[in-house]
Amino acid sequence: MNPPYPWKKGQNRNVTAQREGRMVPVPDHDVAIIELEICRDLLGPVYSSHKPQGQEDQDMLMSWPGSGQEHLAFALLTEALRREAVLGFLLNLSADKEYLSNIQAMSEEDRRQALTSLGNGVLQSMVKSLQEMTLPAILDAYEDFQSDR
Repeated sequence: MNPPYPWKKGQNRNVTAQREGRMVPVPDHDVAIIELEICRDLLGPVYSSHKPQGQEDQDMLMSWPGSGQEHLAFALLTEALRREAVLGFLLNLSADKEYLSNIQAMSEEDRRQALTSLGNGVLQSMVKSLQEMTLPAILDAYEDFQSDR
């Protein structure tokens, strides 16, 4: 069972949540807030940076295995994928105002096929973006390590 949203920053122990009309325990969980900064210059390129919102968040991340690096990378990738999925729906809706209602009216098998097709399109878009962005990201990380020494 997932912790109930909205999540409460910090350590959350012995939490219960209302599910199906009754209070049930949810797993103990920790929440760190990460700020994402987005900069778009007037020529179009987009730059980004992220950091813990405050010292409490930094301390929380540092208490996780690997100082939370893998957790943070996974969370940012998950959010990027969600944004691409939303963009996929929006693009389809802009071309066909009935797109969502058509999917909802489909049989379960046809709906799964339509959503899989959308997922494949999102995947291809992300692969293309990753191919273009990986080397610059590696070079940027290398620069960060060089400047830290």
